[in-house]
Amino acid sequence: MYRRVLAVRDMTLCSPYSLCMISNGMERFLGSYLAFWARRYLNRTGARLVAITGSVGKTTTKEAMRAVLAHAFRVRAVAGNLNGPNGVALGILGGGWDAAYYRAGGGKWFWLRACLAAPFRAFGGHSDADLIVVEFGADRPGDIAWLVDRFPPHVSVVTAVGDVPVHVEYYVSAEHVASEKSNILKRLAPGDVAVLNADDWTVFEMRSRVRAGTVVTYGMTEGPDVRAAGLEILSETGMVTGVTFTLHTGGAAYPVTIHGALGRSQAMACAAAVAVGTSLGMSATSCIEGLASYRPPAGRLRLMRGIKGSLVLDDTYNAAPAAVHNALEALLEVPMHRRIAVLGDMLELGGSTIRAHESVGNRAGDVADVLIGVGERARFIVDAARNQMPREHAHWFRTSREAGLKLQELIEPGDAVLIKGSQGMRMERVTKEVMADPGRAAQVLVRQSPRWLRKA
Repeated sequence: MYRRVLAVRDMTLCSPYSLCMISNGMERFLGSYLAFWARRYLNRTGARLVAITGSVGKTTTKEAMRAVLAHAFRVRAVAGNLNGPNGVALGILGGGWDAAYYRAGGGKWFWLRACLAAPFRAFGGHSDADLIVVEFGADRPGDIAWLVDRFPPHVSVVTAVGDVPVHVEYYVSAEHVASEKSNILKRLAPGDVAVLNADDWTVFEMRSRVRAGTVVTYGMTEGPDVRAAGLEILSETGMVTGVTFTLHTGGAAYPVTIHGALGRSQAMACAAAVAVGTSLGMSATSCIEGLASYRPPAGRLRLMRGIKGSLVLDDTYNAAPAAVHNALEALLEVPMHRRIAVLGDMLELGGSTIRAHESVGNRAGDVADVLIGVGERARFIVDAARNQMPREHAHWFRTSREAGLKLQELIEPGDAVLIKGSQGMRMERVTKEVMADPGRAAQVLVRQSPRWLRKA
């Protein structure tokens, strides 16, 4: 009975239905108003859009692209993960309104001020960008189509969809999600570019939907136009510090080093960024030079020193099944004393909730020496992991605060600790409990604004 109730609850997170529809309608009205002025800003300034969609990796890819493209263009990237109608329009209008959203925490007064300022930005705002890098999110069917119709991209990038995408509770199937994501390609014109992840077959097949423009591929398998290979972990004085890999493109190879983060997601983001840069006329050498300024965003497999001489892999921004599996693979490669995985609920998975959590639990049981599950859905992670590891090494807690206190007790010198979960699980609280310098939390962790800190 518990399994059935949980699956149904994950498919109806916005009940009652009428309230959800009213809220969504108000959001679309505000989005339409801001989009009206954002389109006029684009028409006046001639700025072109580089738009990114996918179930995972959008923000990391956006930051890598910002670094690469800034080496040859005036570039602006929308702050944070504002990828819905309102956030995309704010980011296009510029003037710092996207960043102000995070400082102010939204609210009716913020949106009133933003609406009043929009016409002034549209007609008089300083033209500060040749390219604007945005994320297109797809919480519900029609979201990507709505954004593309109003803001046709010059470059459309699809990162990954995966077997169990996020936000799937509003879709009939994973194929339905992929179809929605592919809408980002529908308005490409001659001279425009589609950049596709060749490692994700669902994404790679989208090339058949590109009716105009050029298709450029990237990945870590054989064959893409830009290929990342030879991913290795860097360490100094016994402590892991980052990753190194080689990017192959145009018949040449370029070494890349990323400090402060782990995972193949870093290599994929850099490969996508170079694919975009070269498609816009940059040389591969210039793109690689641009990557020197890339800094991985907070909460995306960021490395930090933990208490008792441990290493923390802070991956607390959000969690989709594919991203959790990738994070576990990164943990497996870390040469430390023990591996501890602290995994929270993966939300918004609808009917795939139980299957996805059990799959993660099966892998976590193979990878981790100690597992801590956080949240009701994480019970399935812990139960599955106990098939591969001693029961006493797999723990479960209802909240991130409880888990953080237990983790403090369990950590030993030389441990590597992966912390990951969906945004709603507030897994950054676990990281704060075990980071060696919690005084830097505001600078290095996600969700440290006053709005988030006030939330229970």
